[in-house]
Amino acid sequence: MVCGWYLVCRHKCRGWWCEKLDRPNQYWFYYALNGKGLFLVLFTRRCAFGKCAGCSLHRLGCADFVTNPMIMKQVSSVLDDELTDDEKASIREVFLSNNGSIFDRRSMPAAALLYACSMLVHNLPKLNRIVFETRAEFVDPSILSLLRETLDACGRRIEIEIAIGVEIFDERLRNKAYHKGLSNSNLEKAVTSIVEAGVHLRCYFMYRPLPEMTPETAAADIRLAADFLDKFVDSAGGVAARSNP
Repeated sequence: MVCGWYLVCRHKCRGWWCEKLDRPNQYWFYYALNGKGLFLVLFTRRCAFGKCAGCSLHRLGCADFVTNPMIMKQVSSVLDDELTDDEKASIREVFLSNNGSIFDRRSMPAAALLYACSMLVHNLPKLNRIVFETRAEFVDPSILSLLRETLDACGRRIEIEIAIGVEIFDERLRNKAYHKGLSNSNLEKAVTSIVEAGVHLRCYFMYRPLPEMTPETAAADIRLAADFLDKFVDSAGGVAARSNP
């Protein structure tokens, strides 16, 4: 198990008032385990769920559909206009997000997602891993297979990692109090698909996100999560559990 988060090095943000759809929401650099990373948040249709306690990220998305060409231009604008040649040459990992679910095709159509992957590999010569942030219910074997096929066609091996926010492992607290809308069955289904595809898994948990959680119950919850993920460690490409404050 790996715990921790990253150090933000640089950050650029478009204001929520910005009407241009051809620029991403924001991006920044961070230190990944394998070197320098680029965290890229695309501006797409907002999170379809938008009910998680304490989360307002869905407000940063668009209420309407953002077209494929506009999403593609967001990726191109960062790679062509924002990053320097030295920066592009140093990036080894990209974390791809849209403040919701990058696998939700109502927000991120497959054509735009695959274009982003191809452009990242083409423009970042040292890139060796792409992390995709999504809700668990949008993980399915078909999208994982499509990503693998697309990245392999780019000419070099790129590791795939799927990042899922679980927040609380106790299903009752997670859904009744935190309003995550994630059942244990959907979580296990997603993890199983990831493991069977041979890609990496990253799960996020929060320490005491609810006032009724004591240090003891929070620690016990993390242990339950670790026990659950340990079942998949031997067969997965890699499993990481990270705790957010």
